[in-house]
Amino acid sequence: HDFSSFRSAGCQARDPIRTIDELTVTSRPIDPFGHPLCGDHTQEGVGTIIDVRVASKAFLYNQIRRMVSALVNVGIGKMSPDE
Repeated sequence: HDFSSFRSAGCQARDPIRTIDELTVTSRPIDPFGHPLCGDHTQEGVGTIIDVRVASKAFLYNQIRRMVSALVNVGIGKMSPDE
């Protein structure tokens, strides 16, 4: 795929075409101290950790940072998925 939209000005790669082999997004609750709650807990978490994992043979400079930023902005309603 052409990831030109997610490369930064400092990217020196000649070709913006990259293949993402795997991308997973998971979330889990955290306790008041920011530690993940694992297993069965009766107490509710006070927040959430969002874990984004991306596998590829190569990335563009700041590509993943910009992709995650776009996901966050869509998630909070700051931009639409079509942008």
